[in-house]
Amino acid sequence: MLQRVITARLQAVLRTRRASSGFRPVIGIECHVQLNTPTKAFCRCAPSTTAPPNTRVCGVCLGEPGSLPVASTDAPLLGLKAAVALDCDELAETLEWDRKNYQYPDLPKGYQITQARTPLARSGKVQIDDRTIRITSLHLEEDSAKTTDVLDHNRAGIALAEIVTEPDLRSGTEAAAFVRELQQVVKRCGASRARLEHGELRVDVNVSVTQEGEVRERVELKNLNSLRAVRLACDFELRRQALLYESGDTVQRETLGWNGSETYVMRDKGGAAEYRFSPEPDLPPLPLTEALAQLDRVQIEETTPRAARRRCVAAGLDSETASLLVDRDLDAFLLEAVDSGADAMTSARWLLGEVAALSTELPSSFTPRDLADLVGAVAAGTLSRRSAKELLPVLFQEHLGVAAEIEKRGLARVDDADFMSGIVAEIIDESPDEVALFRAGKTKLRKVLMGRCMKRARGRADPKKLGEALDEALL
Repeated sequence: MLQRVITARLQAVLRTRRASSGFRPVIGIECHVQLNTPTKAFCRCAPSTTAPPNTRVCGVCLGEPGSLPVASTDAPLLGLKAAVALDCDELAETLEWDRKNYQYPDLPKGYQITQARTPLARSGKVQIDDRTIRITSLHLEEDSAKTTDVLDHNRAGIALAEIVTEPDLRSGTEAAAFVRELQQVVKRCGASRARLEHGELRVDVNVSVTQEGEVRERVELKNLNSLRAVRLACDFELRRQALLYESGDTVQRETLGWNGSETYVMRDKGGAAEYRFSPEPDLPPLPLTEALAQLDRVQIEETTPRAARRRCVAAGLDSETASLLVDRDLDAFLLEAVDSGADAMTSARWLLGEVAALSTELPSSFTPRDLADLVGAVAAGTLSRRSAKELLPVLFQEHLGVAAEIEKRGLARVDDADFMSGIVAEIIDESPDEVALFRAGKTKLRKVLMGRCMKRARGRADPKKLGEALDEALL
């Protein structure tokens, strides 16, 4: 109770005060990744996080007496793919299951089928910037039910891979960067869709601070569901613990939640002894010989985000732009546009700028060839940038192709002298006051007149030649 009172008094200063430089942050992460299997881990029910409550369940999901689990053959293969993509050095040759015993309303059997003695893989790593974050282990397990307004068992039994890191992270920013990279790794190798907003990737973070090499108590931040939540919750908790130690108090071993602005106590944190792990009697050990033989390590390596960034840099992008494209899953689209003749950097700017402003997801009607043709038309002077922006929404719908749409809509740039002089004559006739003031010495009005000419030309005229025509008419 004392800690809770002190913590409450510290909330007002936690958001502005930094942790003392004498404290060293220590952060480790546990990610629960929903594997992209057609069935749940131990029954034939189809996994769903969006179906009406308790409509994707059976006796195994509900823990009914006499129901027996039948292990999915897809989950181990997907878990091994993720392990290879995470550079794990040790892959298990035999799949062994254990029971983890605890009593929560969301665990209908009273135990969870998991792996405690022999994880599926060990000793991996993830690179973020110039830092290597070590992966301790990857093991398989089943998910629990979900408690909201009702106890929904649709999620119970869904196949998960739990990925555990060493305590190598040093800030909330690093933790969020790690989760983002891990999300890309498991998604690109096909192990999971890893959508945070759908609970397909859930993040638990262990946070502590040390001083002068002392090992101090850690807390667990539970079920962080966005990169922003990971960053803010970690940094908040690091400050909270440092301030507690500075005030002479201690940190208790607890499970904490995050409400968007501060951490709060959910429950005391139990230890491994409380779970009474034991071998799962209904699932005998299974050799993984066949699953291991199916792994194409070279192909899996090529799916990783680091390989994707290498390909983008080789195509002509700088490392920062390559990272932005990979983070947004736009790298394959960009590379195909480059193969169609587009300039890499120009295409990347369009993808990250005008294209992203229209939609976060590219419609099937907009192809890499469309981007290449659009960028090429601007580069060749056939199409002004303004006209290209005007044409872009058309390409997001069913269309005839870039060249045909340019012709159909009359967007092609016109270099005809008569066309430009005609526009200039119209604007001068419509702007007698501005023209008179310009000729009287207010030369800044030239910009106003030029703007009107460009607007009348609808981006079809070459700005330099149109300006020359205007200057000649104003003499």
